[in-house]
Amino acid sequence: MKKIFLWNIFIVVFFSCSEKSEKKTDFLSSDSLKFDKTQNIQKEKNTPALAPKITVATFDQIQQLYEKQSDTIYITNYWATWCPPCVEEIPEFIMLQSAYQDFKVKFIFVSLDDLDTQKSAVLPFVGKHQMNNVYQFVSPSETTKIEKLVPDWEGSIPLTIIQKGNYSEDFIGGQSADFLIQKIGDYFKK
Repeated sequence: MKKIFLWNIFIVVFFSCSEKSEKKTDFLSSDSLKFDKTQNIQKEKNTPALAPKITVATFDQIQQLYEKQSDTIYITNYWATWCPPCVEEIPEFIMLQSAYQDFKVKFIFVSLDDLDTQKSAVLPFVGKHQMNNVYQFVSPSETTKIEKLVPDWEGSIPLTIIQKGNYSEDFIGGQSADFLIQKIGDYFKK
């Protein structure tokens, strides 16, 4: 039986006032985002599942997705279907992608699986987890270009890169939703 987690999402609105104007800032925090991993999502029976989609691209094409001068937070996750920590963290990334869909936060998933396993492994995984913004490198040699972003990277995955404008951090290993929420909150302040 497939287990999908129920994620209840609450948005906290913070107000800061000054003499001249009132500024409203909406964002999620780890305190405002509550989820229960023991319950399953009850999907509507009439809602059809979208066909999984993967875009095959070069490293440079994926880098063009980032608007360096914008105030959008980009979270790029390099993963593979054969990597247990990657598979474990994907549901939390998907939950956060949904939770932050109305905010200036964009999730990008880059599969490091071999391209010849796309139909047999990657597409079924992407479909099962209802992932979007999924990319796969056109050739294995593109993977080495990740070192442009993370010079000391030795190939370990999962690798998560969070960036906004000129700010960027990378994290190797599985990341929890709480950790990502904290980091996203930090980047909202930058």
